[in-house]
Amino acid sequence: MQVVDHITSELERYIRPQGLKVLSLIGLAFVASKSLGAISSLFRTFVHFGHNLSQRYGPGSWVLITGGAQGIGAAFANQLAAKGFNLILVDIDESKLNATSAAITTEYPTVRVKTLACDFSKVWQEGFLNFLDKELEGLDISILVNNVGRALPPGPLHSTTEKDVVNTVAVNILPMTLLTRRIVPGMLKRTQRSAIINLASVSALYPWPNIAPVYGATKAYVDILARSVSEEVGHKIDVLSVRPSSVSTALIRNPPLGGDVISAPSFVAATLKKLGSVNATNGHWRHEIKTWIASNDFIRGTLNRRFIKRYAEQKAKLEAAAASAAKATA
Repeated sequence: MQVVDHITSELERYIRPQGLKVLSLIGLAFVASKSLGAISSLFRTFVHFGHNLSQRYGPGSWVLITGGAQGIGAAFANQLAAKGFNLILVDIDESKLNATSAAITTEYPTVRVKTLACDFSKVWQEGFLNFLDKELEGLDISILVNNVGRALPPGPLHSTTEKDVVNTVAVNILPMTLLTRRIVPGMLKRTQRSAIINLASVSALYPWPNIAPVYGATKAYVDILARSVSEEVGHKIDVLSVRPSSVSTALIRNPPLGGDVISAPSFVAATLKKLGSVNATNGHWRHEIKTWIASNDFIRGTLNRRFIKRYAEQKAKLEAAAASAAKATA
């Protein structure tokens, strides 16, 4: 037993200081990793200058933008036209498509613009996208902007109509999936790099009950698919998942600018600076900060509870007003 005790004592005398050294090194490596990650995040958010997109993807090549008639899609169209890209704008509203096209060609006379009217709520029908084959034939498409989407009014899932659920899932998921599948093979054959931008949302990252349960779930799909495709084709195609917070557009009833609410041009300008450097971003620095704050469960839970309470109060007022109006006309 004395021999065993002696061996144990010697091992402890050797291992303890070595163990402390190992733990110290692990702690130092952890702190260094976190510090480098924070510095990298700050650099990507505030100090990024972006690529020369025309040189990177090919001057005079074509950009396909879904939901391109207004809002974020139109902002992408304007800013990419300014960089010398030709445009294919796809949207349901033909009159707004024509107006956006006319405004762009007036400001940038050398830019070619094709417009395609399309109701993406019917994209689940077999062969729905076949009309694109002829329209896109022979065009050198270098950038695909998967922007088309629809939102639902705030409220819990059980208060949403089945039609709204089906249309939201169809429009937010199927077009970008099927278009990516169709466009990627041609992009892989190009001599220059190409790009795909998927418009996800900050609501893809965390649960937002009563605000965006269905919308957030569809955008989580968009985000995961974009980052997965990036792993598949990143050697040749820059795939970017964009997860913005509030951008003042018709989709969210054009709220006034301020706080985390930014304009579509500001959001697009910030996003294009990240293209080709990262595979996921919140776009504008204000949205990066909001996403960081929302990652705290306590803060997000507090905000969710306040919204749910406010939603219930507003709903009660509307129901009371409707009941009063019905009683007055009875």
